[in-house]
Amino acid sequence: MKKILIILIATSLLAGCATNSTVGPALVRLGVSTSAGYTLVKYPAARPGVAAGREIVCAVASGQDLSPVAVVAALDAAGVAWTPEAWFAINGAVGAYNLAWNGLGEPGTAKARPYLEAVCGGLTDALGAPAPVTRSAALAPTSRWPQVR
Repeated sequence: MKKILIILIATSLLAGCATNSTVGPALVRLGVSTSAGYTLVKYPAARPGVAAGREIVCAVASGQDLSPVAVVAALDAAGVAWTPEAWFAINGAVGAYNLAWNGLGEPGTAKARPYLEAVCGGLTDALGAPAPVTRSAALAPTSRWPQVR
């Protein structure tokens, strides 16, 4: 959980500093996909909750009210049975968006949409990553390990 928290803090700092219209959303997407992806690797049971959260965030991103308040209200109204890890991953993603929103000054729909779409894309990236290969399967012991000549 400490590693997830460190990744989320780094994501939030990058999102808060990134107000450039092309670099900012890319940093938000990278941070969200990294933190949510790490959550899914560490806690595979969080996948259904993160998938549900992604659907909700993406639906809000296609609407007119893009404020963080609208995103949180939609997540609360969804009635999803969140695991603590899934809720932590989704809250981290929304937190990164919230910092980007506040960094925009006077955000409007045109300014904020790329950032919320970046959160949607980051969660999509995290869910699309293949399941991790366990170390025992990846490094099967052999009689000649390590193979050095």
